[in-house]
Amino acid sequence: MPDPVQSTSALPAKPVPAAPRSDVEGKGPYTAVVIVHGMGNSRRYDNLSHLIDTLDLYAEVGKGTRGKWSRLKPRRWHVDLKDRDHLYYVRATYTKDNIRYQNVRFFEAYWAPKMAGGLPALDVLKWFALQVPKAVIHLRAPWRSFVRTRISVLYQLVERGTIDRTAAQAMASLLDEFSHIERIRKYPQSTFKQFQKYSRAARLVPPFKKVKKNICPARPVPPFVASSPLEQPLAIWEKACRAENWKALLTSVGFIGLVVSVFVFSVTLAASVVSWSTAPFVDPIDFWRAEGLGRSVAQVMFGLLLASPLNGFLAEYFGDVAYWGTYDENDTKYEKRRAVLELCTETLEVIVQDPKCERVVIAAHSLGSRVTYESLLYMNYRRLQDNGNDETAAADELAKIKHLITYGSPIDKMHYFTESRSGFSRHYERTYNKLTGDASKLPFKKNGVPNILWVNFHTAGDAISGPIETPNDLEDFTPMIFNVPVVNYDNINMGKNHTGYFDNNAVVGWLHRVITETALDRDPLGNVEPQLPDTPEGVHEYGQRAARMYRGLLAYPVAVLAALGMGGLGVPALAGLAWAMSAALLGVMVWNIAGHAPRHANPFLPPPPETADAPQP
Repeated sequence: MPDPVQSTSALPAKPVPAAPRSDVEGKGPYTAVVIVHGMGNSRRYDNLSHLIDTLDLYAEVGKGTRGKWSRLKPRRWHVDLKDRDHLYYVRATYTKDNIRYQNVRFFEAYWAPKMAGGLPALDVLKWFALQVPKAVIHLRAPWRSFVRTRISVLYQLVERGTIDRTAAQAMASLLDEFSHIERIRKYPQSTFKQFQKYSRAARLVPPFKKVKKNICPARPVPPFVASSPLEQPLAIWEKACRAENWKALLTSVGFIGLVVSVFVFSVTLAASVVSWSTAPFVDPIDFWRAEGLGRSVAQVMFGLLLASPLNGFLAEYFGDVAYWGTYDENDTKYEKRRAVLELCTETLEVIVQDPKCERVVIAAHSLGSRVTYESLLYMNYRRLQDNGNDETAAADELAKIKHLITYGSPIDKMHYFTESRSGFSRHYERTYNKLTGDASKLPFKKNGVPNILWVNFHTAGDAISGPIETPNDLEDFTPMIFNVPVVNYDNINMGKNHTGYFDNNAVVGWLHRVITETALDRDPLGNVEPQLPDTPEGVHEYGQRAARMYRGLLAYPVAVLAALGMGGLGVPALAGLAWAMSAALLGVMVWNIAGHAPRHANPFLPPPPETADAPQP
């Protein structure tokens, strides 16, 4: 967890851009589009080029109705940065109906070199194992703790229409009151039942005045009201919070179990192939006891070789998550996290300080969304430091940032997996939430009015992504993020679903619109509700189907564990059945991931001629 009272003197300095010596067009204002990539070993310019190709194809498929991109040329911009003297970008011109609408420059906040090397797979597994106790802590924590995640669940319930906004705001206010010192003294355990009791006492209808028995003996005394209008919403809220906590716990345990099970299955399969026997499957204890040390080691190494692609996947992708999720400043991994934050912050600073830049659109994928969110907060902290905490000073630069599009974002889930603490101090909770900031300040809000239009795309088939609610204001209860569920690939291939957003018509269409249509920017006075992308049809049914698919995926480690248990107990028939079930589940996973080309459920391009439906006679 980051130190909430960390001095802003450690923040990256605001770089001052030099004159763009190689910027040959240099004419007129422009819209800056900044790409922030996600985890993994992405190459420089790869995500940038992918977005440009996608937008160009999207306009071309529109047959003139979506305008045209032209004059696409890479440029080098000389600036004075901490470890660079230039930025690269691709300039482009957008025209529609033969009228030039936008000059656009595409930038990339490329932070992959700062994470070079990654973490070994074993270290990644150790890091994930350390997240399991954090999920348990969430389950057992006092109700007044982890306020941000609890309020985020309220935002989700309001967004789904499960709870009325007025009731949610009342419950959020009650939670704030429940955290005051006098309530902590009265309810020291701060359990949910105590919160319910306090809610009844605080929100009860005042009792009627008692009637004297000798005046009206037949009239009963009205009973003290024992229930509150918030009773049912409170129960829904508590159940939803418990479900989110259990989901986080089962996800961390299931992920570790899945990885370990793949290794165990691979080693067992290797032993069976080398020994040309079914003994490793049906009687593993006796088999390994009978094997010589040298032969056992060879079989284990062969099994690890079979599982080596998983080793590379863990180190290359989830190693970035382990680095970024290290908030302890005493940990050496924290330095890489700090370097990434500095690089992205100074890249955005150079762009917003350019006088020719009129507006900024940021597209952030996966872990890049969390990097972007914290970078934007740090940019505001720097201005507060430079201007004596005057939030209105230098606001125009940050007000240029008009749109933030996130997709495949784990921002909310990282609160469950990376947020840790040794105790539940009331003042620590308040201090942390206040000083780490949220979307209630610049550049997200300007003078109390939302400035950035933040749209988050997520899909149930992507286990990493999800709705984003934790950056919302804890006090105002005004939603700052608009979550749009989509469908990428209708299968269990998490990799394809996580990287398939640029192939999705809803995502690409919205990116194209916010870049080319200034009318979609937030109203500076807040009088006009923003236009938002439509939710594609069938996403809710797909969400239920995806949940079933992932439950089947998590059944794999259970089958492997059952097979080992049955084999150790000397029940070969049941052990063989369990191994057959695990082999079938593994085969389904491999087939989904590598065995065939999955069909995208919402492609923006029309099907190729050979797969298009034949014309009807």
